[in-house]
Amino acid sequence: MESSMIKMIEIKVKDDMLIAVVYNNNGELDPVKNIKDQFIRADGSTVNFIRDENGNIIKVKMNALGMTFEGNKQ
Repeated sequence: MESSMIKMIEIKVKDDMLIAVVYNNNGELDPVKNIKDQFIRADGSTVNFIRDENGNIIKVKMNALGMTFEGNKQ
């Protein structure tokens, strides 16, 4: 993900849980009930996966600390 403050947000799977990693900070992403592709961290940050017309994830959008960061899937 490109941003002036955050160069990369890594989303990975560990023990069947999605984990967001930003620098040395990481946290579990819990699915938001009844909202497809939206997840929330314990700190209140949200992560949305954006899909193309074929259903493939092409972007990730993160809202944290009142700011929005968006980047292409790599």
